[in-house]
Amino acid sequence: MSLRGALHLRCAIAHARGGRGDDAWARIDAALEDSDRLGDQWYDMEQQTVFGRGVVAVHAAEAGVEVGQPDAGLRRVRDVHIGDVPSRERRTQYAIDRARALHRMGQSPAAVVQLREAAADAPYYVYADPMSRALISDLARVGAPSQASALSGLIRHLELVS
Repeated sequence: MSLRGALHLRCAIAHARGGRGDDAWARIDAALEDSDRLGDQWYDMEQQTVFGRGVVAVHAAEAGVEVGQPDAGLRRVRDVHIGDVPSRERRTQYAIDRARALHRMGQSPAAVVQLREAAADAPYYVYADPMSRALISDLARVGAPSQASALSGLIRHLELVS
């Protein structure tokens, strides 16, 4: 069941990137049903999918940004604590996609804070991720005056890993 759920998530992102929002949400919902059957605390470490409820939330956040519904992506999976996901990569991906969603919702200063926190925890993931790099570049272009210092630090570090 966890492998099926993980495949639903892969399909959800493919649909989202292809502009097929309804199909993406249907796959997210199917994965959520699978995760609910496995239980709130289940994470598949044996098959290395790390599939579980938190990972569905990670993918929902990304799908929401990709289909232009960032708020829906952040709200899709209720009652989940991303910190419980046993994968730093997946937790960091959620932070990046949450920052992307916040920026799309007009909350650029909050997006900068989210990225800075993610970079403090997992700098390589943040600075090497193409979506994160694009977001930092966009934030630099539009600015976030209340977070100018933090944004400047993100930009400096981004240039170091270019």
